[in-house]
Amino acid sequence: MFNPNSPQARDIVDLFFWSMVIGGVIFVLVTGLILYSVWRFRGRPGDGEPHQNPGNRKLEIAWTIAPTVLLAIIFVVTLSAMRRIDPDPAGQQPDVIVTGYSWWWHVEYPNSGVVTANEIHIPVGQQVLFQLKAADVIHDFWVPELGPKKDMIPGHPGNTVWLAADEPGIYLGACAEYCGTQHAWMRIRVIAHPQEEFDEWLRQQASIPAAPMSEELVRGAQIFQESTCVNCHAIAGTNANAQAGPNLTHVGSRLTLGAGIIDNTPENLGQWILNPHAIKPGVQMPGYNYSPADLRALVAYLGSLQ
Repeated sequence: MFNPNSPQARDIVDLFFWSMVIGGVIFVLVTGLILYSVWRFRGRPGDGEPHQNPGNRKLEIAWTIAPTVLLAIIFVVTLSAMRRIDPDPAGQQPDVIVTGYSWWWHVEYPNSGVVTANEIHIPVGQQVLFQLKAADVIHDFWVPELGPKKDMIPGHPGNTVWLAADEPGIYLGACAEYCGTQHAWMRIRVIAHPQEEFDEWLRQQASIPAAPMSEELVRGAQIFQESTCVNCHAIAGTNANAQAGPNLTHVGSRLTLGAGIIDNTPENLGQWILNPHAIKPGVQMPGYNYSPADLRALVAYLGSLQ
């Protein structure tokens, strides 16, 4: 959060910085006065009963008015920052819909029909409106370099957040509301592209993967279709259309697996298919006991879904 890369993130850091400066000045002032009073008015041998001062009306008025004025200023500045960071969408339709599951992210681009998981792509320099939903328990969407965190509450799909990125790059985020065993590995990657690259990525994601051509890829597709994979996952252009697990239409183009827990390599994908619980304990995906040849074919097929 101390490396802001969006207007929203900069507003948050500025508000935090000046709040800390004000708090620091007050801390030094109060601590200094206490230490001075302890030293200056300390009891000495032979001192009699201290003089009892029933009060000082001017001082009491001053130290009541000063904090009140200071808090009023902080309130106005905070309210102004909140309105800039999280303006009312005013009926605007979301550009991206993110749904939190245990423990991964379902990502939709309603204007293009693109569906992906865990990795969110946005164009650089544009304000993108996110609608945030939860499918099971309360989650919290937070990409610190890009903006505020916002709760995702089951049954309340109205939460929105604006995100933008000043520069191309990969911005890491996570679920910020404890949601169960693998809360710590419910990671987010927001990948910001120049507009042309983002448009190309969107076109590529909207396309249906090419039909498998080699014998191994055909075998891998057959294994996928005949296994229980189709009960949880979807691949465009096939009869797999379930939504219990991440959409796999272009899984081969993603950087990570398991919501960020391992890199997306053929070796890691094979290990994930065989025993996901060894990598991410508690995950709802079962392991599979494929033969080495069948596993290679399935991994090759999924890796071809670019």
